[in-house]
Amino acid sequence: MEKALIYDINKGTHSVGAHVRDAACYVVWSFARAYPPHIMKPYVHTLSTQLIVESLFDREVNCRRAASATFQECVGRQGNFPYGIEILTEADYFTLSNRVNAYLNVSCFVAQFKEYFPSMVDHLAFVKLRHWEPAIRELAAQSLAAISPFNPDYILNKILPALIESCLDKTLHVRHGAILGVGEILVGLSGNSHLNKRETLEKAFKSLSLKEIQLIADSDYRSKFVELYNKISTQDYLAQQMTEA
Repeated sequence: MEKALIYDINKGTHSVGAHVRDAACYVVWSFARAYPPHIMKPYVHTLSTQLIVESLFDREVNCRRAASATFQECVGRQGNFPYGIEILTEADYFTLSNRVNAYLNVSCFVAQFKEYFPSMVDHLAFVKLRHWEPAIRELAAQSLAAISPFNPDYILNKILPALIESCLDKTLHVRHGAILGVGEILVGLSGNSHLNKRETLEKAFKSLSLKEIQLIADSDYRSKFVELYNKISTQDYLAQQMTEA
């Protein structure tokens, strides 16, 4: 199930696997209903992190919504998914319907929870930055910039060195994604990720109706989160590193 939830085979200018990922979500949904919490407990970490990655970063809206519905069922039936209620109030059927909002707004909220941060960052850096579609690679890079302030050390020690190495990869889309990722991470760690993020969100929301904008409005949990995020996202971690060095 772990493999099926992110199954995506590149076929040049398109990919195959959305039907597998969609079906995998509903298999996990059935697991949550069929088995008691003590049986599912050993698999909670794997399933919860994979469902979060799927609901936030999948290219297809039906897969994002399926993963969100499955996560909701698991939280309700199992009760042992970390920060389930908080996440569900922000990552729901409507907020995840817009891909840009899922990548740049909802992902920031979820990234504050350390249980999910490594899986999110690893998926963005080593899967989505290598996606066949340029728009996904660009969004993945911007998302990395937006969430990197939550754990700068993890980004600097694990993600950045691997991406720098991939900048010389022979495959064009891998090289392109790595360069985008390195550039956006440096922007994020210098305290300027909000500049690119704001511009991208404004462009995405221009095509939405007033009703659609109201449906993806911030939740109460997110309103409380904004103060924390504004504080950490404007810090220049690169300057701190240079000072310490």
